[in-house]
This record gives sequence, C-alpha cells and structure tokens, in this order.
Amino acid sequence: MDILQVLKAEFKERTSDLVSSQCVDSAWVSRFECHLAMEAEFLLPEVQAICDTEYSVCQRLERELLGLLDMFREFCESSQSEQQLALFTEKFLEHTAFVEEKVFPLMRQKISTPEREALVAVIDDLKTEFLVRAANLAM
Repeated sequence: MDILQVLKAEFKERTSDLVSSQCVDSAWVSRFECHLAMEAEFLLPEVQAICDTEYSVCQRLERELLGLLDMFREFCESSQSEQQLALFTEKFLEHTAFVEEKVFPLMRQKISTPEREALVAVIDDLKTEFLVRAANLAM
C-alpha cells in the first residue's frame, strides 16, 4: 500500500461522513480536524516540495485548503446550521475531486513507488500525534 491509496481511502471516508451525516458530534469533528491537519501538515508541504512547473496545482491546493480550514473553524464555532454544513460539504467534495484529478497524478509522477510506500508511516505517525493532541486537549 502506498500513500496515494491511504489518502484516497481517507478522502472517501470523510466524503462518506459528509454525505451520510445525520448529526455533527464530537467524533465527526475530530475526524475532520484530523483530516484537515493531515492535509495542512503533510499533503500540502509534500506537494509543494515536488512542484517545479505545476505552480497552479500547488497554489490551488493551498487556497482550497485554507478556505476549508476557515469554513470548518467557523462551522465549529457557530450554531452549525444545515446551510453551513451543506456549503462545507460542497466545497469539500469539489476539493476532493481536485485532489484526485490533479494532485494524486502529480504525486504519482514525481514520487517513486518506494518513497510513496514509505510515506504511509509518516501519515500513521501524524494521525497518532493528532489523536494524542486531541486527547490532551479533552483533559
């Protein structure tokens, strides 16, 4: 398994969370906090490191991610209306499509298979670190 498969599964799980979401609870919030942290702390820097001529891909990834982070924060700090959730869902689905259509192929082209396989451990460590941080904040 390589990092692209792990990331694709992660995006699929978060999409499922949004599409099938009956209510927003602390577990839902934690899963999205972890996902957005993973994108900000891993995916964006990784893509920036391999972008030599694909600046527009990097710029769009960063712009979309910052927008999603802002929307998510606003959603969590507000009354969490259905309208806000619908807008976040729409933007997240658009972002997911962009990542799958543009970012993943770029990563496949620029990062060797052994390197992509080794990056799985980085994501696992990042998820563990986030869960520890979240548990410490809950105390």
